[in-house]
Amino acid sequence: MANRTQSKRITLSGFILAASVVFIYTFYRPKIVGKNLDIDIGWKTKIYQENRQEKRIVSKNNEPTKRSKESLLLRRIPQVICIGVKKCGTGALKSFLGKHPKVKLPTEAEPHFFDNNATFEKGVEYYRSLMPLSRKDEITMEKTPKYFVTEWVPERIHKFYSSQSIRPKFILILCNPIDRFYSEFVHVYTGKTYNITKKIKKNPTVAELVHELTENVSSTLNEIVRSNNLSSNHKHVAFTQFIRNNYEASLLTNGFYMFHLSRWLRYFSKDQLLIVNGEEIIKRPWNVIEKIQDFLGVDKVITKKDFFYNNEKGFYCVHSCLGDNKGRTRSLSLEKRSPFPLLTLDDRITLRKFYEPLNEALYKFFHRTFYW
Repeated sequence: MANRTQSKRITLSGFILAASVVFIYTFYRPKIVGKNLDIDIGWKTKIYQENRQEKRIVSKNNEPTKRSKESLLLRRIPQVICIGVKKCGTGALKSFLGKHPKVKLPTEAEPHFFDNNATFEKGVEYYRSLMPLSRKDEITMEKTPKYFVTEWVPERIHKFYSSQSIRPKFILILCNPIDRFYSEFVHVYTGKTYNITKKIKKNPTVAELVHELTENVSSTLNEIVRSNNLSSNHKHVAFTQFIRNNYEASLLTNGFYMFHLSRWLRYFSKDQLLIVNGEEIIKRPWNVIEKIQDFLGVDKVITKKDFFYNNEKGFYCVHSCLGDNKGRTRSLSLEKRSPFPLLTLDDRITLRKFYEPLNEALYKFFHRTFYW
């Protein structure tokens, strides 16, 4: 009876929370958040200067020929960015696309250029220096999942790319927010760098953690929404600041896809954004890669025949698989999943009801159902 009562409390909190979030993102209007967004374009990297001097091919009169312009090996601003979502398969996607001869990826896993103020202040040439050498007919791409949930990033990218006269494309992987929550929970639970690990581990079950976080987020949102002293803009900002200052809460709110996505759609059009179902990356990755190759405008070099199922990992791979710390909670083989505190069936039912209104808002907006 106690468990049933607790489940009802969480479910009710979920509906109140979802309604509040939908209210906030529906009536929110753009407002500059964060530090100065100006771009320092004066800083030059030695790497980039050397490549401009050493890699270009010239004709007899020392002017680039038409053919040589196409062959120039330069470090270029990414035309495509995978912006998230964290724990939805961004690492696997990068691994797959890295096998395409026309897609060039930086060696650094996640540049964090736009979300990190100190890094961003180093300027455009620093960002360029992080990128691999590429030719004009090749695609440079980076991925940093934190971009999606960092409030100032959409506007910052918009201003940055406008100054470079580049119209960027974005790939966004969305997955079942319940599985996303649990994957990040395991990531934090096993990590050594997070200050909240002890707080998470003090909860003997995932259900108690879910209850604690849900109550915290719900009560904060209710207080914000009911405040008569805050406009819709300020309510959005207040909730965003709450998330930023409470990492524990972000374990749940990183799955509020429509809330975060609404910021991106104020600066970029739908045709610049490819939404990928993260569940397909696990079960039928070749379908996802085919769509992405179309979106990037490159030949369909990677096809179903390039994938193989790795029995040891419990995943599909291309040529090689990701490390042991990847996919610990999402393996197709139940025996390969990590031996950490598990989500019970009751936990999943509670979280499904909690996320359902927000998922429905997402389905309605994109006229697409993900069947989560």
